[in-house]
Amino acid sequence: MSIHLESKDLINTQQMEVAVNGPDGATHLILCTGVANLGLIHHETYTFLVGPQISRRQFVGAIASGALSTIQGYARNPTADNDIERGANLVLIDANYDDEAGQVKVNAEVSCSITMTKLSISYNVSILAELPSF
Repeated sequence: MSIHLESKDLINTQQMEVAVNGPDGATHLILCTGVANLGLIHHETYTFLVGPQISRRQFVGAIASGALSTIQGYARNPTADNDIERGANLVLIDANYDDEAGQVKVNAEVSCSITMTKLSISYNVSILAELPSF
């Protein structure tokens, strides 16, 4: 089961729309970027919505990329003699049209070797759509 992030969990969101002559009738490229604040995690899948409201018919395609941007962990016993491996990975990030929301939904799977007290990912999503001309 995935955890859905609300718009308040998305920081510094930005969106730019560019007219294009793209494949499959695409007329607009919508670029969405920001930081998703995931909070306290160990290994979870998160979802969040980006971009404008569009219909299934207007949607041509989407692609997402991302990177870990904030990593904070808590070591219970930092004076212990044994080494503790600490790490976090962005396992998967993708974007697809969500029929219920009428927007593009981003799925991000994150894995951590220890429970993180704060973790964020920076994301970029490019959406191709067939929209009316400006």
